[in-house]
Amino acid sequence: MSKIVFRRLHALASFLVPGLGQFLGGRRARGLGLFGLMLVTLGLVWWAAEKPCLAGSAPVPEPDSGLSGCKSAKTKVLLELTTAISTRYNEYDMLDMAILGLLREGPMHGYELKQRLVELGFWRISFGSVYPALRRLERAEYIEVSPGSGRRKEYRLTAEGKEHFQEILQDEASEVENTSAFRVRLAFFKYMDPETRIEFLERRRTVLRARIASARTSLKRTADRVDRYTQSLMEHGVRSAEADVAWLDDLIASERTPRAAPGAADQI
Repeated sequence: MSKIVFRRLHALASFLVPGLGQFLGGRRARGLGLFGLMLVTLGLVWWAAEKPCLAGSAPVPEPDSGLSGCKSAKTKVLLELTTAISTRYNEYDMLDMAILGLLREGPMHGYELKQRLVELGFWRISFGSVYPALRRLERAEYIEVSPGSGRRKEYRLTAEGKEHFQEILQDEASEVENTSAFRVRLAFFKYMDPETRIEFLERRRTVLRARIASARTSLKRTADRVDRYTQSLMEHGVRSAEADVAWLDDLIASERTPRAAPGAADQI
């Protein structure tokens, strides 16, 4: 079993608590469905580790995978399923973190929260997603509701919510491969300590450099087989990733530059 599988299973284990919380909180269809997927995945782990391959059914192993053909195929299936569930879990995680982070700035009503979430990159967010998330956070006592102006409710962060936000924000196991999730976390970097900020930026840079190397290899391999539009799109992806790496280089250098002590003008 590859290290990637176990890393994603770590996120999958974290998925159990919110999945059960949604189920017990009344969202039975979604909670039961996600919990069921988790059980299926754990079953696949046992299957991949314990069950022998059927005679004559083992596919050809991938080069340098270190696995037999059958084990390699099983690992692929497991990776795809754990990736799907991990992605769903991260979507909830990112939405919760974004709402808690915005409320850390001060109380807001639902409409204002939705608008701010769109600005953060949740382009397709709807009230059908925002209000269930707010109810979930309220049940967990991470936020509290009070009457606002007119008929609007005002949401504010609790002490428990502030602590939970900090835990999600600085979660070392969080993935940096997902561009949208990374950008949401970046929006709240001011609440991180400098060492953690640098660690996240360096991990993201490593991911992008690996993607650039892979894309360049693909460009060389497919140069004679793809049309000029596909070739141009692939080249554009490489240039965009290279620009992001340069941007991350600047951010990391800025983080490592000692900040000047406040001057007399700053203290007035």
